[in-house]
Amino acid sequence: MRRVPTEDLVTLLVRDLEPTRRIPRLRAQLAALVGVGGLLVLLVAIYRGLRPDTLALLLSGEAFALVAAGLLAAALGACCAALALARPDRDRVARGGLLCGAGGLALFVGIAVLCFGEAPSAAGAEAVHAALACSVSGILFAVPLSILAAFLVSTGAARRLGLTAAVAGLGATAFGALAVHLTCPSLSLWHWITAHALAPVLGAALLAAPVRALALRWERPR
Repeated sequence: MRRVPTEDLVTLLVRDLEPTRRIPRLRAQLAALVGVGGLLVLLVAIYRGLRPDTLALLLSGEAFALVAAGLLAAALGACCAALALARPDRDRVARGGLLCGAGGLALFVGIAVLCFGEAPSAAGAEAVHAALACSVSGILFAVPLSILAAFLVSTGAARRLGLTAAVAGLGATAFGALAVHLTCPSLSLWHWITAHALAPVLGAALLAAPVRALALRWERPR
């Protein structure tokens, strides 16, 4: 029996395999996404103007600073989790990012309510309109970052693309809501919570489908 050379055997084995691609490094993509998120906050702050007492409120450690810290934790944690979910071997990082993001937001907002909250009064039409305006603004400001997140997710190998897209929308909206929080003139704790702190949850629900569709459109063959 004629012996087939090893190189010929390898060629026969791999000739029908589809070409693969290398998944970019998580740290590089996370740095890019967070960097653009920080730039987004800066541009919104320049466009809308920081409230005059922003620095004093942040340094006070009170409710305003706690909500800002919660939004920052949600932004960083959710962005990290979304990119980790797009990789088959980063489940622990994804769980850690979700815990940091969602848990951090809930923890800081909960502390703000327990320590500084008062019984909420009946919300009038003006208060509802202001809350909706801030929530929608945070989501709209997050759209460019969501598009970038969709592209970065498309370069990975997400197994649960719907969940990954929702988490990406959460992280992107948290950056947008943080920018709104730093520029909103309201002094109401309940406005900060309902219009700013809860905006990422609404953003995750609204942006999940578009982010998923974009990621599928840009997804390259593996």
